[in-house]
Amino acid sequence: MITRKNFIALILLLMFFTISIIAQQKNDVYNFPIKPGMLEWKELKTHDEMLKVLQLPSRVMKSISTSSLVMTCLNYPLFSDMWAYNNIKEGFEQLRKDFNELVNRKDALAELLKFYEKMDPDAIDERSTLLDKGRYTAELCKLEIILTQPELYKNSSSQLRRSLLKEILIKHDKMLDHDEYDMRSIESNIFLMGNILRGSNFTSKLSISKNKKVNYFINTSMFVDKDIIKEIVSLSKELFNNQ
Repeated sequence: MITRKNFIALILLLMFFTISIIAQQKNDVYNFPIKPGMLEWKELKTHDEMLKVLQLPSRVMKSISTSSLVMTCLNYPLFSDMWAYNNIKEGFEQLRKDFNELVNRKDALAELLKFYEKMDPDAIDERSTLLDKGRYTAELCKLEIILTQPELYKNSSSQLRRSLLKEILIKHDKMLDHDEYDMRSIESNIFLMGNILRGSNFTSKLSISKNKKVNYFINTSMFVDKDIIKEIVSLSKELFNNQ
Protein backbone atom coordinates (compact mmCIF):
# COMPACT_ATOMS: atom_id res chain seq x y z
CA MET A 1 0.00 0.00 0.00
CA ILE A 2 1.30 3.42 -0.94
CA THR A 3 1.45 5.71 2.05
CA ARG A 4 0.79 9.43 1.85
CA LYS A 5 4.49 10.08 2.40
CA ASN A 6 5.49 7.74 -0.42
CA PHE A 7 2.82 9.21 -2.69
CA ILE A 8 4.14 12.73 -2.18
CA ALA A 9 7.68 11.50 -2.80
CA LEU A 10 6.53 9.85 -6.03
CA ILE A 11 4.83 13.04 -7.21
CA LEU A 12 7.94 15.07 -6.46
CA LEU A 13 10.06 12.55 -8.32
CA LEU A 14 7.80 12.72 -11.37
CA MET A 15 7.89 16.51 -11.24
CA PHE A 16 11.68 16.40 -11.12
CA PHE A 17 11.89 14.18 -14.20
CA THR A 18 9.34 16.31 -16.04
CA ILE A 19 11.30 19.48 -15.31
CA SER A 20 14.52 17.74 -16.33
CA ILE A 21 13.02 16.65 -19.65
CA ILE A 22 11.72 20.17 -20.35
CA ALA A 23 15.11 21.62 -19.49
CA GLN A 24 16.81 19.20 -21.84
CA GLN A 25 14.39 20.11 -24.61
CA LYS A 26 15.11 23.78 -24.11
CA ASN A 27 18.87 23.24 -24.08
CA ASP A 28 19.33 21.01 -27.11
CA VAL A 29 20.98 23.77 -29.12
CA TYR A 30 23.47 22.09 -31.43
CA ASN A 31 27.08 22.76 -30.53
CA PHE A 32 29.10 22.74 -33.74
CA PRO A 33 32.03 20.40 -32.99
CA ILE A 34 34.39 22.32 -35.28
CA LYS A 35 34.19 26.09 -35.66
CA PRO A 36 36.36 29.16 -36.22
CA GLY A 37 39.08 29.55 -33.61
CA MET A 38 39.69 25.82 -33.25
CA LEU A 39 42.84 24.11 -34.48
CA GLU A 40 40.74 21.67 -36.53
CA TRP A 41 39.09 24.61 -38.30
CA LYS A 42 42.45 26.04 -39.32
CA GLU A 43 43.32 22.71 -40.91
CA LEU A 44 40.38 22.91 -43.32
CA LYS A 45 41.68 23.76 -46.78
CA THR A 46 38.57 24.81 -48.70
CA HIS A 47 35.24 26.52 -48.15
CA ASP A 48 33.48 23.30 -49.13
CA GLU A 49 35.28 21.48 -46.32
CA MET A 50 34.04 24.13 -43.89
CA LEU A 51 30.46 23.72 -45.10
CA LYS A 52 30.71 19.95 -44.76
CA VAL A 53 31.81 19.96 -41.12
CA LEU A 54 29.01 22.42 -40.27
CA GLN A 55 26.20 20.25 -41.61
CA LEU A 56 23.77 19.16 -38.91
CA PRO A 57 23.50 15.36 -38.60
CA SER A 58 20.11 14.02 -39.69
CA ARG A 59 19.50 12.59 -36.20
CA VAL A 60 19.91 16.10 -34.75
CA MET A 61 17.53 17.67 -37.26
CA LYS A 62 14.89 15.08 -36.43
CA SER A 63 15.11 15.53 -32.67
CA ILE A 64 16.03 19.17 -32.05
CA SER A 65 13.27 21.49 -30.86
CA THR A 66 12.32 24.37 -33.15
CA SER A 67 13.39 26.93 -30.56
CA SER A 68 16.83 25.34 -30.32
CA LEU A 69 17.01 25.06 -34.09
CA VAL A 70 16.47 28.82 -34.35
CA MET A 71 19.36 29.41 -31.96
CA THR A 72 21.49 26.88 -33.82
CA CYS A 73 20.89 28.70 -37.11
CA LEU A 74 21.72 32.06 -35.54
CA ASN A 75 24.95 30.51 -34.22
CA TYR A 76 25.88 29.12 -37.64
CA PRO A 77 29.61 29.94 -37.91
CA LEU A 78 29.48 30.94 -41.58
CA PHE A 79 26.42 33.17 -41.34
CA SER A 80 28.67 36.18 -41.88
CA ASP A 81 29.30 34.91 -45.43
CA MET A 82 25.97 36.55 -46.24
CA TRP A 83 27.63 39.97 -46.27
CA ALA A 84 30.29 38.86 -48.75
CA TYR A 85 27.86 38.97 -51.68
CA ASN A 86 26.37 41.84 -53.67
CA ASN A 87 23.30 41.99 -51.42
CA ILE A 88 21.87 40.20 -48.39
CA LYS A 89 19.24 38.36 -50.43
CA GLU A 90 21.86 36.80 -52.69
CA GLY A 91 24.09 36.12 -49.70
CA PHE A 92 21.41 34.30 -47.73
CA GLU A 93 20.42 32.24 -50.76
CA GLN A 94 23.94 30.78 -50.69
CA LEU A 95 23.34 29.66 -47.10
CA ARG A 96 19.73 28.71 -47.61
CA LYS A 97 20.19 24.93 -47.89
CA ASP A 98 21.53 24.88 -44.33
CA PHE A 99 18.30 26.47 -43.08
CA ASN A 100 15.75 24.34 -44.94
CA GLU A 101 14.86 22.31 -41.87
CA LEU A 102 13.95 25.47 -39.95
CA VAL A 103 11.94 27.36 -42.57
CA ASN A 104 9.85 24.30 -43.39
CA ARG A 105 8.73 23.64 -39.81
CA LYS A 106 5.13 24.59 -39.11
CA ASP A 107 5.97 26.36 -35.85
CA ALA A 108 9.08 28.11 -37.16
CA LEU A 109 7.43 31.52 -37.65
CA ALA A 110 6.03 31.54 -34.13
CA GLU A 111 9.40 30.61 -32.64
CA LEU A 112 11.29 33.14 -34.74
CA LEU A 113 8.85 35.83 -33.64
CA LYS A 114 9.59 35.00 -29.99
CA PHE A 115 13.29 35.58 -30.61
CA TYR A 116 12.59 38.72 -32.64
CA GLU A 117 10.40 40.22 -29.92
CA LYS A 118 13.27 39.87 -27.44
CA MET A 119 15.61 41.90 -29.64
CA ASP A 120 15.39 45.56 -28.66
CA PRO A 121 17.19 48.13 -30.84
CA ASP A 122 17.47 50.39 -27.78
CA ALA A 123 19.72 47.75 -26.17
CA ILE A 124 22.51 48.97 -28.45
CA ASP A 125 23.27 51.57 -25.77
CA GLU A 126 24.17 48.79 -23.33
CA ARG A 127 27.01 47.62 -25.59
CA SER A 128 30.24 49.30 -24.53
CA THR A 129 32.39 48.77 -27.62
CA LEU A 130 31.86 49.32 -31.32
CA LEU A 131 32.51 45.62 -31.88
CA ASP A 132 29.73 44.63 -29.48
CA LYS A 133 27.39 47.14 -31.07
CA GLY A 134 28.18 45.72 -34.50
CA ARG A 135 27.52 42.19 -33.31
CA TYR A 136 24.14 43.20 -31.93
CA THR A 137 23.03 44.86 -35.16
CA ALA A 138 24.22 41.77 -37.05
CA GLU A 139 22.11 39.48 -34.85
CA LEU A 140 19.05 41.59 -35.59
CA CYS A 141 19.81 41.50 -39.30
CA LYS A 142 20.22 37.71 -39.27
CA LEU A 143 16.80 37.23 -37.72
CA GLU A 144 15.18 39.60 -40.20
CA ILE A 145 16.69 37.94 -43.26
CA ILE A 146 15.55 34.50 -42.06
CA LEU A 147 12.06 35.93 -41.57
CA THR A 148 11.89 36.93 -45.25
CA GLN A 149 11.64 33.28 -46.34
CA PRO A 150 8.20 32.65 -47.95
CA GLU A 151 7.88 29.09 -46.63
CA LEU A 152 7.45 30.47 -43.12
CA TYR A 153 4.13 32.06 -44.02
CA LYS A 154 2.39 29.02 -45.49
CA ASN A 155 -0.73 28.38 -43.41
CA SER A 156 0.31 31.03 -40.86
CA SER A 157 -2.46 32.89 -39.07
CA SER A 158 -3.27 36.51 -39.84
CA GLN A 159 -2.79 37.30 -36.14
CA LEU A 160 0.75 35.92 -36.20
CA ARG A 161 1.61 37.92 -39.32
CA ARG A 162 0.11 41.04 -37.76
CA SER A 163 2.16 40.56 -34.60
CA LEU A 164 5.29 40.25 -36.70
CA LEU A 165 4.51 43.37 -38.73
CA LYS A 166 3.92 45.28 -35.50
CA GLU A 167 7.36 44.24 -34.22
CA ILE A 168 9.04 45.19 -37.49
CA LEU A 169 7.53 48.69 -37.37
CA ILE A 170 8.41 49.16 -33.70
CA LYS A 171 12.01 48.16 -34.35
CA HIS A 172 12.24 50.46 -37.35
CA ASP A 173 11.14 53.48 -35.31
CA LYS A 174 13.64 52.63 -32.57
CA MET A 175 16.49 52.21 -35.04
CA LEU A 176 16.00 55.78 -36.22
CA ASP A 177 16.87 57.00 -32.71
CA HIS A 178 20.38 55.50 -32.80
CA ASP A 179 23.28 56.47 -35.04
CA GLU A 180 24.67 52.94 -34.78
CA TYR A 181 21.95 51.72 -37.14
CA ASP A 182 23.21 52.86 -40.51
CA MET A 183 21.57 52.25 -43.88
CA ARG A 184 22.92 48.69 -44.03
CA SER A 185 21.42 47.90 -40.63
CA ILE A 186 18.04 49.32 -41.60
CA GLU A 187 18.15 47.56 -44.97
CA SER A 188 17.19 44.14 -43.60
CA ASN A 189 14.32 45.67 -41.62
CA ILE A 190 12.90 47.36 -44.73
CA PHE A 191 13.51 44.27 -46.87
CA LEU A 192 11.48 42.22 -44.37
CA MET A 193 8.68 44.80 -44.45
CA GLY A 194 8.66 44.66 -48.23
CA ASN A 195 8.40 40.89 -48.23
CA ILE A 196 5.48 41.02 -45.80
CA LEU A 197 3.76 43.43 -48.19
CA ARG A 198 4.47 41.22 -51.18
CA GLY A 199 2.84 38.27 -49.46
CA SER A 200 -0.24 40.26 -48.46
CA ASN A 201 -3.19 41.81 -50.23
CA PHE A 202 -1.05 44.89 -50.77
CA THR A 203 0.69 43.19 -53.69
CA SER A 204 -1.67 45.00 -56.07
CA LYS A 205 -0.77 48.36 -54.54
CA LEU A 206 2.90 47.61 -55.00
CA SER A 207 2.44 46.67 -58.63
CA ILE A 208 0.42 49.82 -59.21
CA SER A 209 3.17 51.89 -57.62
CA LYS A 210 5.08 53.85 -60.23
CA ASN A 211 8.17 53.76 -58.06
CA LYS A 212 9.99 50.96 -59.84
CA LYS A 213 12.83 51.29 -57.36
CA VAL A 214 10.55 50.03 -54.58
CA ASN A 215 9.60 46.90 -56.50
CA TYR A 216 13.20 46.31 -57.50
CA PHE A 217 14.38 46.57 -53.89
CA ILE A 218 11.72 44.14 -52.65
CA ASN A 219 12.83 41.63 -55.26
CA THR A 220 16.58 42.04 -54.79
CA SER A 221 17.29 43.89 -51.50
CA MET A 222 19.50 46.22 -53.56
CA PHE A 223 19.77 50.01 -53.78
CA VAL A 224 17.68 51.05 -50.79
CA ASP A 225 17.33 54.80 -50.26
CA LYS A 226 15.23 57.19 -48.19
CA ASP A 227 12.40 57.32 -50.74
CA ILE A 228 12.12 53.53 -50.81
CA ILE A 229 12.13 53.38 -47.02
CA LYS A 230 9.43 56.05 -46.77
CA GLU A 231 7.08 54.29 -49.20
CA ILE A 232 7.53 50.79 -47.76
CA VAL A 233 7.04 52.03 -44.19
CA SER A 234 3.94 53.98 -45.24
CA LEU A 235 2.41 50.94 -46.96
CA SER A 236 3.31 48.71 -44.01
CA LYS A 237 1.58 51.02 -41.54
CA GLU A 238 -1.46 51.14 -43.80
CA LEU A 239 -1.52 47.35 -43.99
CA PHE A 240 -1.18 47.04 -40.20
CA ASN A 241 -4.00 49.49 -39.54
CA ASN A 242 -6.32 47.75 -42.00
CA GLN A 243 -5.80 44.22 -40.73
